[in-house]
Amino acid sequence: MLSTKIADIITELYNKRKKILGLSPEKALNTILDSLNPVPLIHSFTEEDFYFLINEIGIEDSLPVISLASNRQWEYILDQEIWEKDRIKMGSASKWLKLLLNADQNRLTRWLYEEKKELIELFLFKNIRVIVREHDQDPSDFPEGYVTKDDVFYYKFAEPECLDDSDKLTMEKRDEFLSRFMNKLAEYDYKKFQNLLIESGSIIPAETIEEM
Repeated sequence: MLSTKIADIITELYNKRKKILGLSPEKALNTILDSLNPVPLIHSFTEEDFYFLINEIGIEDSLPVISLASNRQWEYILDQEIWEKDRIKMGSASKWLKLLLNADQNRLTRWLYEEKKELIELFLFKNIRVIVREHDQDPSDFPEGYVTKDDVFYYKFAEPECLDDSDKLTMEKRDEFLSRFMNKLAEYDYKKFQNLLIESGSIIPAETIEEM
């Protein structure tokens, strides 16, 4: 009896997915969001079909759907969007971390700390510079632009790399995103945030990329 019920659920999800993939982008989005329980439906899409679907709908319009996607589906998106062979495209990484932050900031922060630590360390290594203040140091002696939340760890945003990918953010938009991003990382767990600042400054990028 139970196995029959599960089979019926699987068949129903299959039929819904097949129908959605054949709809126009607007109707596909509305059909998903109007579903009584959209989470199992969204999670039932293969990573490839889900990636295709949100691109057909439009990334910004898909944020409500992306917020309900599985971690596996999130990871597939990042794999497709931010990697170029063995190099991370930092402009694309900024773009997609910003989108995921907009989709669900608490979940993104938790996911990065718990499952994507190497990625976030590498991202911060490329995008911020950190100074740990010694007890006898005067912060006024630090170069211009450093900020702090505890008078111990000071950081500023690095000059962006010269990127040739089409997703490069402007300096202003990048700095706006990084401010929000750093604030959320600190707010979620300040001890972990401090460790992240320390560790991001000491990684060896080639080794981190190889591990990832």
